[in-house]
Amino acid sequence: MINLVTRLSQMSPEDLQRNTKQSLEWFRRAIATLPQSQRDADGVMESYPKTFYTILGGMYMFKYDAKYKDVLPYWDRYPLVIPFQLQTDGFYGLNLHYISPAKRAELLVELLRYTKDLDEGTEDDTRIRLTYQLIKATSRLKWARPCIKRYLTTHIDGNIREVPYKDWDIISLLPTYKFNINANTVYKHSREKVESYV
Repeated sequence: MINLVTRLSQMSPEDLQRNTKQSLEWFRRAIATLPQSQRDADGVMESYPKTFYTILGGMYMFKYDAKYKDVLPYWDRYPLVIPFQLQTDGFYGLNLHYISPAKRAELLVELLRYTKDLDEGTEDDTRIRLTYQLIKATSRLKWARPCIKRYLTTHIDGNIREVPYKDWDIISLLPTYKFNINANTVYKHSREKVESYV
């Protein structure tokens, strides 16, 4: 499958705005041909290696049982997270599921500006160099802000799965989220947050 994010990153801002919807429609048609087991969260996670920890700037999938799920307005059972700050009991990360697929594609294009291939060889160890300060200070990363979430390691249910760099674009657009409310409501709230930043 073509690297969608690479295609989008080569477009001008005007082309990006015009072509993102078109590219996403192509992508939706492409994933519709995949077997269900390759589209749902459990099936997708099974295809990636287990790990016991996260590395800053990588991309990870896991099942999550939110500590305050009874009071949170919404939460994601299957986060897709790019960790950027470690804590003694977990980490802060960007859960890409909190914004619409079109905005995810745009955000990933911007995030790729901050990647580093650690061994400057294979792309396997490519990481995004990201901090909270960078996210707050960079207007091009405004769509990252509603994605900032804190995850407690004691509430990760089962294994963490690392998504290899070559699959970041595909996995970030797959509908592997599971919110306790309609995803479009989550996207709407995130959009309202972003609009309030300007």
